[in-house]
Amino acid sequence: MTIPVTFADDDAGLAQCLRRRPSVRLLTRRELDTPLRSYDLSDLDEAELRQIAYWQPGTLGELLFHHWD
Repeated sequence: MTIPVTFADDDAGLAQCLRRRPSVRLLTRRELDTPLRSYDLSDLDEAELRQIAYWQPGTLGELLFHHWD
């Protein structure tokens, strides 16, 4: 059974803490909810593509946060 994943934009608290770490960027709710088909996945290796085909995440957020775990 897969539990739906819901993302929210940060209330500025975490973003403020991460300003000291310029190499880290928070993704927005809009980015995380973007359909996976909108992204170029050609840099992923064969094993990663097999996992995507098997688990069928629908959005970038589901892929990044392993909605099947």
